Amino acid sequence: AVLDFTCTVPASACPAGTPKTWNAGGNTCSGTTPLTSSGVVGSVIDSISPETGTAQYLCTNGTWSTDPVAAATCNAPVAGYPDLVVQTHNLGTYSNLTQDTPITLAGRMRNNGTVSTPIAVFTNFSYRWGAIGGYTTIREFNKGVVGPTGIIPQDSVNFTPNQAGQLFLQYCVDSRNQINEGGYEDNCRQVGPITVSAPVVSGPGTPRGSIGAARCDIAVGDSECNTLVVWESENFVGTPEISQGSNVFSTEPVKNPGESRTVSQIDNTFTLRDTGSTFTVSTSALTPCLGDSIWVPGLGMCAEKPSLDVVADPNVIRSGNSANLNIVIDSAYDLSCTIKDGGRDVVFTHNGNTSPVTVNPPMTTRPLTSAQIVNIYCASPTYPELFGEGETRVSVVRTIEEI
Repeated sequence: AVLDFTCTVPASACPAGTPKTWNAGGNTCSGTTPLTSSGVVGSVIDSISPETGTAQYLCTNGTWSTDPVAAATCNAPVAGYPDLVVQTHNLGTYSNLTQDTPITLAGRMRNNGTVSTPIAVFTNFSYRWGAIGGYTTIREFNKGVVGPTGIIPQDSVNFTPNQAGQLFLQYCVDSRNQINEGGYEDNCRQVGPITVSAPVVSGPGTPRGSIGAARCDIAVGDSECNTLVVWESENFVGTPEISQGSNVFSTEPVKNPGESRTVSQIDNTFTLRDTGSTFTVSTSALTPCLGDSIWVPGLGMCAEKPSLDVVADPNVIRSGNSANLNIVIDSAYDLSCTIKDGGRDVVFTHNGNTSPVTVNPPMTTRPLTSAQIVNIYCASPTYPELFGEGETRVSVVRTIEEI
C-alpha cells in the first residue's frame, strides 16, 4: 500500500530588534522592529528627537520587507508652533478577535513642536464597523497643556467588540481639533479591517446570555439620566449576577422589558456574570450631554458651552481708524478671554452670569490700515472643557487726501 502524507510547516515570525531606516518629507528616521507574526505588518517607531516618525514593514515567513509597505512619516520639530503627533500605539497588534472578548488599546502622544500648547489637549480612541462611516469614541483623555518634546503619559483603555464583523480602530491626538499646529499629518492612526469572529458555541449546555442598556441623554446642569437595562441568561452553572460597576442589583435570570437604572458618564457599565463559570458579558449605556453642552469632570455634570458673539461697529472704517467691538458673552462660568486683531492681544475676564453679558465699555481694535479678521477666544481657567470663540471682519477704505 502507498501512503501519502502532507506536512505543513508553520510560517516563521520575524525577529524583534532588526534596524530599519526610512526617509519621508526630506527627513531620515530609524528604529527597530517588534516581534511580529508572518503575514502581519509591524510598526517601527522613531521616538527620539529631533526627527520622529513611524513606518510599517511586512513580515513574510521570517523576513522583513526591505521598504515600508505604507506611507511612512518622519517629521522634524516645527519651529514656533506646537506639533502634536501619535508617537506610539498598539492598534496594529490585533488581527483576529473574538466577539465579547476585551482587548487593551494603548497610545502615546508627543509634541514635536518647539512651543507648548496654549490650552489643554484631548486624545481619544474610537472605532467603527466597516470601511464607511464615522468613528465612535471609546474614551477621551484630557492631557492638559503639553510642552515641547516632553514625555507624555500613555493612554490606555479596555475595549470589547460587541459584534462580529470588520472592525476599524483609531487613535487621535488633538481629537477636538483645537490646537493651531505646525502640521496635522500625524494626528491620527487607523488600523483595519480587523476580523472579529462570533464566539464558538460548544453545545446546548454552554452558558450564554446577553445584556443591553438603552441610550439616555443628560440634561444641561444634570449629572445623571435613567436607562433601561435588559438581559437574559441560559444554561448558567451558578446564579446570574447583574451589576452596575461593582454593585450587584439583581440575580434574576431574565429581565425583559427591563429594569430602570440611574447612570452617569462615569457609572454606565453593566455586567451579566455566571457565578458558577467564567461566562461574563458587559455593556455600557450611551450617556451624551443634551444640546450644546459637554461633560465637565471637574463639575461632575453636563455644562453649557460658552457662546460668544462679536460684531464690529462700524464694520467699515477709514484707514488709520479703529472700530468698536460689540461683544456678548453667554456663560455661567468665569472665563479668560483674548482678542486678536492681527497686531496685538487684548486680554480681559468674563465673570460668570446666568444671562448673556455685553462687554462694557466696548473693546476697540487697534488703528487699521487694511482689512482685518478680529478673533476672540474665551476659556475657563478652571474647567478646560469650557471654551468658545467668535470672529468678525473689519473692512478698511483709503482716506481721501486733499490735493
